[in-house]
Amino acid sequence: MKKSERKKKRREAGNKKALAKATKDYKNKGKKKIYIEPREKNKIKFKKKRDDFKFKLHKKIATKNAGRLRRNQTKHEDIFRELLLKHHFKFNIQRAMYAKDACYIVDFYLYRKFNRDLVVELDGDSHNSAKAKAHDAKRTKFLEERKKLVVIRYKNEEVITRPEEIIEELKIKYKCTRYA
Repeated sequence: MKKSERKKKRREAGNKKALAKATKDYKNKGKKKIYIEPREKNKIKFKKKRDDFKFKLHKKIATKNAGRLRRNQTKHEDIFRELLLKHHFKFNIQRAMYAKDACYIVDFYLYRKFNRDLVVELDGDSHNSAKAKAHDAKRTKFLEERKKLVVIRYKNEEVITRPEEIIEELKIKYKCTRYA
């Protein structure tokens, strides 16, 4: 008998023992187990590992992109950041928000103690196209429904023309108090 034949017989015997053990265990519980081939089990494990890897990869990329965006802020984002600092809001700039199937980076994330947190998005000229508006709507829906956040959008021009009104709006209308 060749070595490969002996290995094959041992493998088959091992599969039979595993099947017998599985059915015996489930007979004791009054349930029948559907036998899954070892190859199928590996496929299921591999799919879970692959999905986890994809999520970790997306998370890592989003975190790097958020850091890059933090270092290269636009003029309007810089002005708005100075306003928030001046009025003592607690906030994060360019924060990545994750879920298993989506990953978005928000411009400003404001903390609030007792209410839902706020996300402030500053929209430039690139947000005027139909495709960008659809993407913004999808993103807003994700943030509001899945992350339970309040999303507020301002145009870049508004930050320059009426900065104090925006701050008052954040304080009063959205009940975002100082020293959150």
